[in-house]
Amino acid sequence: MKKNFFIILFLAGFFLQAQNMTLHLGLNHASQYRKVSDTKIDDSEFNLGYLAGVNFDFDLNKHWFLSPGLFFETKGVKSIVETSNPSQNSNNASFPLTYRLFYINIPVLIKKSFTINDNLETYFGAGPYVGFRIGGCVKTDSCGSYDSWFLDTLYKTMDFGIQAETGLVYKQKFIFNLSYEYGISNIGKDFNVTYLDPIYGSPQISKIKYHIKNRVLSLSLGYRFKL
Repeated sequence: MKKNFFIILFLAGFFLQAQNMTLHLGLNHASQYRKVSDTKIDDSEFNLGYLAGVNFDFDLNKHWFLSPGLFFETKGVKSIVETSNPSQNSNNASFPLTYRLFYINIPVLIKKSFTINDNLETYFGAGPYVGFRIGGCVKTDSCGSYDSWFLDTLYKTMDFGIQAETGLVYKQKFIFNLSYEYGISNIGKDFNVTYLDPIYGSPQISKIKYHIKNRVLSLSLGYRFKL
């Protein structure tokens, strides 16, 4: 308990050294790069989500600044699942399957600002981010929804990648921000599937390898406070 208390005090003191704090609220367009057992899956669609969070600016010089942040984000993907029933000679049916993942994202970006006029400036930035999955759900139109326990069998908890962003600042307060997250780490889990051998009828085990990486495009509006 004492250790956590001192960590909180240290972080609070660190962020109080920042020159600016910006609150963000926005929407994102999330998808995933996915392979199953070395076969790329191309049936995925973008999943509309949202984000909310805060970042702190530490001036390095007149135009460069360090900008760590803390954000809640929804990520995931929509997939079209094909089903068929050969015993009834039925046609293939398809239904959407939505994976909605909840993350706490911590980006640490280096940014550079450019003055356009007295009221307007722009900036560009890039750097790493680390994300922690804290929940989510899987939804279908026909089968209802599954809670986060189901996602635990498919996804790892931690995500890591590179984030790039750009934006406009009006009167040093109002911010329009565009960012893109490119996941580097594989967030998919491998698991075993047991099936009956069609010839001998004995149970066999096959390992399914999931290779999944997050891709997220975000738009947000922010308000900057001077500290």
